[in-house]
Amino acid sequence: MKNHIILTGNAYYPNIGGVENSLRHLAKSYLESGYQVDILVGNTNTVSEYVLPEYEVIEGISVYRFGAYGKWAQYPFINTCARLYDMAKKFRKISGCNTLAVISRYHDTTLIAKLSIKLPVLYLIPGVVREQNKAINTFQSKSLQEKFVKRLKLHIHDTVQKLAFCHADVLLAFSNNMKQQVETCLNGRQLDIKLTKPGVDSERFQPIDKALKQPLRASLELPCKGTLLLGVGRLVRAKGFHYLIEALLYSESCSAIILGDGPEKETLQHLAEELKVADRVIFKGGVNNPELYYQASDIFVMTSVYEPLGQIVLEALASGLPIVAFSKNAMPQTSTEELLSHEECVFVEQASAYHLGEGINRLVADKNQRESLSRRGRERAKSSYSWPSLAKELRVVAEQIQL
Repeated sequence: MKNHIILTGNAYYPNIGGVENSLRHLAKSYLESGYQVDILVGNTNTVSEYVLPEYEVIEGISVYRFGAYGKWAQYPFINTCARLYDMAKKFRKISGCNTLAVISRYHDTTLIAKLSIKLPVLYLIPGVVREQNKAINTFQSKSLQEKFVKRLKLHIHDTVQKLAFCHADVLLAFSNNMKQQVETCLNGRQLDIKLTKPGVDSERFQPIDKALKQPLRASLELPCKGTLLLGVGRLVRAKGFHYLIEALLYSESCSAIILGDGPEKETLQHLAEELKVADRVIFKGGVNNPELYYQASDIFVMTSVYEPLGQIVLEALASGLPIVAFSKNAMPQTSTEELLSHEECVFVEQASAYHLGEGINRLVADKNQRESLSRRGRERAKSSYSWPSLAKELRVVAEQIQL
C-alpha cells in the first residue's frame, strides 16, 4: 500500500488564505488516517519580512519550500528560473516508491510536478487566473509600466494554467461555476472535470452562547452596541468590500469588521472617510484567530465580485452566522448559490450597495429569520462539508489513476 501523499501549492503558513487553509486541513486529515504527508510550497511570505526556512515541521507535518536563494534572487527572470528548478528538484527529493499522488492547488506546481516526477497529479483548482486577476478584479495600476507588467504576468500565468489544465491527470472543481470558467478558458475544449465539495472545520468554527458575545467583543476591541457585520478576504477589487462600506450609508445601526490585508486597503479606508462612515468600519488586517471574529459578529456579508468557491461562506455557516450575499443574477461569477439555499442565506438580486443595505436591514429587523438562518446554516455545514471526506475522495481518485 502506498501511504505517502504530497500536497503542494504556492504558499503555506504563516500566509493566511483559503488555499493555505485547505492544505493544512487536508494534511491533518491524512495524518489522522495514518498517511505520511509532505507539503511543498513556495517561500512566499506576505505577512512579514522574515525569510521562511527551506524546511520545517509544523503541527507534525514536514513543510518544504522552494524558491530562488542567494544573490540571483534579485533578478526577476533568473529568480523565476531558479524557483522552478528548485521546485522540480524538491519534488524529486521528497517523492518515492511509496508516494500515492501529488495533490496540487496551484498551476505552476501542477505543471512542474508532471514534468519532474512520474506520479499521478490531481489539480484541485482554486480559481481561473484570467478571471481572478483581470483588471476589474484587482488593484488598479496607475502607470503604463505597471499596466504592461501586470498584463504580461497575467498572460504568462494564464498560459501556464492552461497547460496545467491539459496535463494534470485529474481536474477537480468545487463548483459548476468554476468548471464553466475552465471550459471557457480553454475555448470550449471538453475536459473531464470532477465536482467535489470543500470542507470546513466545524469544531474550530462554531457559535457561542449569546451571553459570551459582549465580553468577547470587548476583548477584541470591537463595538459592544449595534449590529456587527463581518467581511473576510484579501483586500482586492474581486472581494467587493466597497459594497459593504457603501451599504453602511443605508444601514445606520450597523458597523462593519473587515478581516484581511491587500493592495486595496488604503483605497477602502479613503472610501470610508469620504462617505463619513470611517467610525463604523474596523480594519483588523490578517488575523490568526478568525473564528473569534465570526463568533463576535451578528451577520456575515459576502460581497465578492469573483468567487469560484467562497471558503469564508462555509466558515460563516459553521459559526452559525446568518448570511447576506449577492445572488448569481447580481454577480454571475460567484458560486454562493451553489453552496447555499434561501434557507441559509438572504440573497440580494441587484449588484448595488443600496440593495445590499436593504437586504441587511431586512435581516436586522427579523429576529426569527436570523435565528432560522443561523440554525439551518450550522446544520448544513456539519452535514455537508468535511475535510476528512474530501481527503478520502481525493485518495480514492488517486488510487484509480493508471499511468
